[in-house]
Amino acid sequence: MTVPPGVPDQNPFYASFTLTPAATVDEGNNAISMFYGPLTTVNPTIQKGATGYGVPLGNYSPTASSPAVNAVPTSVAHPATDFYGNPRPDSANTTSFDIGAVEAGSTPAGTILPAVVRPAAALFGTVPVGGASTQPVTISNPGTAPLVINGLSVGGTGANAKQFTVTNGNCPIGGAGLAGGGSCTANVTFRPTAAGQENATLNVTVDAH
Repeated sequence: MTVPPGVPDQNPFYASFTLTPAATVDEGNNAISMFYGPLTTVNPTIQKGATGYGVPLGNYSPTASSPAVNAVPTSVAHPATDFYGNPRPDSANTTSFDIGAVEAGSTPAGTILPAVVRPAAALFGTVPVGGASTQPVTISNPGTAPLVINGLSVGGTGANAKQFTVTNGNCPIGGAGLAGGGSCTANVTFRPTAAGQENATLNVTVDAH
């Protein structure tokens, strides 16, 4: 193992890179193996704030087709979480867990992923002029880091946007954000002012927190 040149163990400008030396000795007290840990999983030569800082060096999760997936029964002693702090075993198979440090499909702690909005297309049906139809929309955070929802709005062309409105149900606007794995609901209402088909887009503005 080689420490990148010019990277000290403790440096306020780089990702944490600590070394704990250890050795195994034989009967003659001769060191026969040397290892260091824990090692950083990100590039320690990239300064904080620079592009790529904190990005994992590799994908440590086994593929879905790997024989390591769900290869060990839960009767075998094992940590309650994987390397990233996600439950072990995972919810997809509670009777066995994966070989290795990471459960298949596990998301690194602190990972920020785009919000998921469902349904992808809400159908309001036939609504008479002057009437109204409301459809609930679920906004989910598939990542492990909070997502700050800055706002909800409806966009369209011409008069479309004026016929659609959105009201917040229980989504946290600003503040600590929507927790990783959490979801909330907003409501979109269609009030047609003229006959004909209308379309609009729900805009969910989010920011990493």
